Amino acid sequence: MERTVEYLRECGVFFVAAADGGRPCVEPVGEAGLFDGAVYISVRRETALYRALKKNAAAEIAAMHPDKSWLSVTGRLAEDCRPAAHAAMAESGRDTLSAVCVRDGDRAVFRIEGGRAVMHEIIGRTQTWDLP
Repeated sequence: MERTVEYLRECGVFFVAAADGGRPCVEPVGEAGLFDGAVYISVRRETALYRALKKNAAAEIAAMHPDKSWLSVTGRLAEDCRPAAHAAMAESGRDTLSAVCVRDGDRAVFRIEGGRAVMHEIIGRTQTWDLP
């Protein structure tokens, strides 16, 4: 799990894809963290991605690392409304603005459940690990 969060943070921005009534919905995201033994991301509440995830929790994350490797994460994104989850994401935020947005309720936090991460190296090797 730590490996996934570290990788996403090193990428800076990663993309989360969901389905909205059979139509793809993809948006850039920049916050990832660990809480309660799981990988979390935060998403702005006023976006098509948030609305799509509320209808269908199945999602995929794609990230391209500066070293030219890339990561694909599949799983379910379950919203966690607990204040402790929001506080943990606010504290793990890379910048003050994202921390303020999580605290102000502008952002929702989602836990990746039943996920699988696959890292593809530029030389063709892949590494796979499961996320609880």
